[in-house]
Amino acid sequence: MNLRRALGGIDKGLTYIVSTIVVLLLSFMVILSFTQVILRNVAGQGIVWAEIVLQHSVLAVAMFGAVLAARQGRQIAIDVFSHISGPLVRRTLAWAGGLFAITISIILAHGAWVFVLSEREFGSELVDGLPAWPFQLVIPIGFALLAFQMLLNLLLGRAGSAILTPNIPDQPQQNDTNPDGQEDA
Repeated sequence: MNLRRALGGIDKGLTYIVSTIVVLLLSFMVILSFTQVILRNVAGQGIVWAEIVLQHSVLAVAMFGAVLAARQGRQIAIDVFSHISGPLVRRTLAWAGGLFAITISIILAHGAWVFVLSEREFGSELVDGLPAWPFQLVIPIGFALLAFQMLLNLLLGRAGSAILTPNIPDQPQQNDTNPDGQEDA
């Protein structure tokens, strides 16, 4: 089994797991929000902990969504130099940008891990004895997965894998046309 195939399998597995987590979290959030609305309208009060759990769920969806966006090369891209440079320079800039983004993600994951450990030591609670640190674990995990996904993108040579877009064609692009063959204005 070659390395590229193994990395591709890891990439697909990671995408499947992260996508499943996002779908489950979004489903949970919809059900909890709907239940909260019904309880407030029928019983006059909702679930005490629902709002804070929903807030942390949004954070989790954002972190895991960032991993999915990075896989598709849909993160923020800066391509200032890609239009005026050759393929080798673009590839080099893509790798440099990707390594920079990976390094920042690792630093943020470490900082978030230190934060979670301090929250655990301090004993912070979300609500009524429910510790906050297990919910905050999504932050270092999310940044670590983001760094790992960006590394996979670089190793697999995926377009848009770095902050800089490496795969801009050398030839000027033709004008876009809409489905009826007319040129867009």
